[in-house]
Amino acid sequence: MTIRFWKGVTSVALSGAILCLAVGAAPRMALAQQAQDDGAAQDYWASSIWSNPDRGFQWYPPDQLPPKPSQRQAEEPPPAPRIDQITDAEQFRKELLRLKDVAVMTPTPENVYNYYFAQRVALDKASRFSAVAKQVVWTHPEIDENARSSMASYAFNQVELKNAQLTKQWVADVAKQYGLVFFFRGDCEYCHLTAPAVIALQRKYGFEVLAITMDGGSLQGFPGAKPDNGISQVVSNGEGVNYFPSIYLVARDSNRSILLGAGGMTVEDIEKRIVYLTRGGQAYQNAYLNQQE
Repeated sequence: MTIRFWKGVTSVALSGAILCLAVGAAPRMALAQQAQDDGAAQDYWASSIWSNPDRGFQWYPPDQLPPKPSQRQAEEPPPAPRIDQITDAEQFRKELLRLKDVAVMTPTPENVYNYYFAQRVALDKASRFSAVAKQVVWTHPEIDENARSSMASYAFNQVELKNAQLTKQWVADVAKQYGLVFFFRGDCEYCHLTAPAVIALQRKYGFEVLAITMDGGSLQGFPGAKPDNGISQVVSNGEGVNYFPSIYLVARDSNRSILLGAGGMTVEDIEKRIVYLTRGGQAYQNAYLNQQE
């Protein structure tokens, strides 16, 4: 009995002692485990993912994500710069044309103002260019046209006089080789206005003039006008004469013909066309330039 009691007591005592030890050790073990866990956590964040295969990656999103832009907002282009801030010439031209189209198609006060503001910017640029261009030309005689052909009043008059002399000389030479064929209609207003110029050329240079009436009508100054008997097809190389009045130069000794022009013309107009449309036009031009130099 004593032994069993002792054993029982001993067992109970041992059990109680173990329990006390366990209870007493639990806080210490918990603290040790916590310290171990804290150290492991510090080691976890301090360790390198390349040396610790268990390290891994972790991402932490921000507290609040920015709102995603809508698809429509993403597709909207950035606002175009003001036209007075554009420095590229091609972009400037396109923007000026765009503003004009917008103002014409949608003429609101704002759109019309924007176009006229752009036009003002363009005019300012043109004015600045013109001012600089004058300065450059005036200070560089090699590109100053006035140094080559002075347009001062006295110089201009002298050039015009030489020009008139050359024209008169050349047209007089042409009149010796060519005649004029004058096609008109009696109901053509410009024909009546051009007839005095043709008569003046006839008297001034001695041109032989053949007047052809295309409708049978008459024209003052040309009582002997002839009806068209096919000559219009001959001098026009088969194209016919469809505009009135029409004046042709026709060579006296060949079938060569030159259309001087159609519609109302003055004596000076016809003279100038004779000079530049005959073979001597280039020679006349060269002589004109040489005399200016």
